[in-house]
Amino acid sequence: MVVHMPTLYVGVIGDIVRSRQIAPHARSALQRRIGRTLQQINSHFALSLAAKFLITIGDEFQGLLRDPVAIPDLVRELEMNLPNTSLRLGIGRGALYTDLGEYAIGMDGPAWYAARGALEDARASRRFGGVFVGFGPKEDQVLNGMARVLHHVRSRLTMKQRELLEALLQDETQAEIATREGISKQAVSKRARAGGLEAYREAEAAWKLVLAATKQRSPSQE
Repeated sequence: MVVHMPTLYVGVIGDIVRSRQIAPHARSALQRRIGRTLQQINSHFALSLAAKFLITIGDEFQGLLRDPVAIPDLVRELEMNLPNTSLRLGIGRGALYTDLGEYAIGMDGPAWYAARGALEDARASRRFGGVFVGFGPKEDQVLNGMARVLHHVRSRLTMKQRELLEALLQDETQAEIATREGISKQAVSKRARAGGLEAYREAEAAWKLVLAATKQRSPSQE
C-alpha cells in the first residue's frame, strides 16, 4: 500500500515592531514601502513561492514558500528594503488544509498555525531574524540559533558593508567588486574583514544546508 505524504509548505508572517506608534504620514509611507518590497520579493523569489506575499492587516504581511532554502535570501532582502525598522518574522513548516491561491490569503493548515505561533514567539521573546517552528525539534533549535547569530551580525553592519555582503553572496570576487566600485582590492578586503563578512557567508551557507535537509523530512519523522 502506497502512503501519500502531504505536501509541506513554509508559511512566513512578518510585521513591523511598534508600527502603531509611527506618525500617520510616516506610517502611510512605510506601508507603501512594504508594498513595493513585497512586489520585488514576489518577482525575485517566484520559483520558490507557492503563494505570493501580500499585506494583510495593518503592517502585517505573509507569503507561502515551497522551498525553505530561499529563506536566508528572503530575510536579507526584506531587511535591506526596510531599513531603520525592526522586523519580526514567524516561519512555520507544515501542510495545508485548503487549496493554494495566487496570493497567501484565505488558506488554512498547520503551516499557518506554525508560522503564527512563531510570530507570537518572536513578539514575546523579542527575537529577530526569524523564528522557526515545525521543521523538527532539533532542526528548529539549530535554525533559530543560527538566525539569532546571523541577525546579530547583520544588525551591526554599515550600509556599505551590507552592500558588500550582498555582492559576496552573489559570488562576486573582491577584485570584481573593487573594479566596479572604483576602489582598491585592499579597501574591499579591509571592509569585509571589519564586518566579518567571509565568516558570515560561510555561516549562511551552513544555514541553507540545514534548511535543505528539512525538505527530506516527512511529518512521520518528526
